[in-house]
Amino acid sequence: MRSNGKKSILELTLGELFPKTLTDTPCVYIDKEMEVSVALEMCAQYMESTIDSIVVKNELDKAIGIVGGYDLLDYMRQNPTRELQYLTKVNKIMFQTIPQFEKDTKLKHLIEFWERSRRAFAVVLGPNGNYSPISARKILEIGKKIHADLHISLFRNNFLSIFLITLSTYIIISI
Repeated sequence: MRSNGKKSILELTLGELFPKTLTDTPCVYIDKEMEVSVALEMCAQYMESTIDSIVVKNELDKAIGIVGGYDLLDYMRQNPTRELQYLTKVNKIMFQTIPQFEKDTKLKHLIEFWERSRRAFAVVLGPNGNYSPISARKILEIGKKIHADLHISLFRNNFLSIFLITLSTYIIISI
């Protein structure tokens, strides 16, 4: 929706929304043969930062999936013993799609992907060849930058979605 002749935030690209910070934060990586227990320890350290998931790499250093809180909690619910966390490899529980986007991807396309995949995480390839994360936490930076009222709420099937409700009196957006 447009207001006052301004472009909707949903129509802006990731590069326009984060011109200087899109690729500032590097992703955290884990080898596909590492134990689930290692991923659990890593997530415990990184989940409170700007990192919401860990990128899984193969022996050729190629990204092949992601593992995050959703994957780990689901695995622990199904396998509540500590012993299995040491025996199971990350590649057995990872999300096998790399949600990779470009700096010219519009915000609305990113959010639509998140809704379909039920994961609020993606990566952007940086100029140095490494991935940088884009998560719900990163999108909340938009609100800080333009003094918006942002809300995170449950949305269809308990998917975590971001509602950009009002941006002062500047613009109104609904997702």
